[in-house]
Order: sequence, then structure tokens, then C-alpha cells
Amino acid sequence: MARQVPVGSPWKASKAAEWDAQTLKDFVLANTDGNPRFIRLLEVVTRAAVGAEPQDVSLLWTVNFIAASGDEHHAGTFERNFNTRGGAQQTRFRGGSQRVAKLVARELGDRIVLGSPARRITQLP
Repeated sequence: MARQVPVGSPWKASKAAEWDAQTLKDFVLANTDGNPRFIRLLEVVTRAAVGAEPQDVSLLWTVNFIAASGDEHHAGTFERNFNTRGGAQQTRFRGGSQRVAKLVARELGDRIVLGSPARRITQLP
């Protein structure tokens, strides 16, 4: 399925409308025997990988997520996303990936303003 999705423009996939109209969980339930252990595994993996529930992400979003894990010559694969050796889960940030944002926030100090929408962004040379 990932090979059918143009990375960066998933809406151009031939089945984009069909896939976007169903959740990942709906797709799995319609295409498996609904084994409770498998559904539980799906929930755990989806939470860990994308921080969402399988009923909260569309099938199109999921397939695009997988496709985007490839490179310019190869579509991504489920295995590449979830394998620990040579896959997306191989390397971890010490202290968690949120540590990067916290360190940047510490450097920026009171220049970070929460609860206030940006009205304009100006990029300087």
C-alpha cells in the first residue's frame, strides 16, 4: 500500500478518498479476524509510534507515514518503521525526544510565549 502513495502528496494516491474515509482501526477490523490480542498490539504500537489511537488516525495518514520512512528510491515499509535494528526505533534520545524541546526552551527563556497565537513570522537573513 505504501508504494501507492506519493510521499508529500498522499491525496494524489488513487485510493486516497477511500483510505482517508476510514480509520486505521476500522481497516484492521475489516481485514482481520479481529483477534483481541492483535488489536491490543495495534493500539500499543500506534500509541508508541505516532502518539495516537488507531481509531484517531486515517488509513491514508498511516500509509503515508509508512511510505515516508523510505528514501528517494524505495517506499517505506512497516518493518522499517517498527524494527529496532536498522529501523526507525533503533535510535533513541537520552532523556526522550522531548528533551530537545526542553533544552531549546531553556535557551530561549522568556522569549517563549505560550497561549498566544502567532500573527506573523518574519524570516531575517
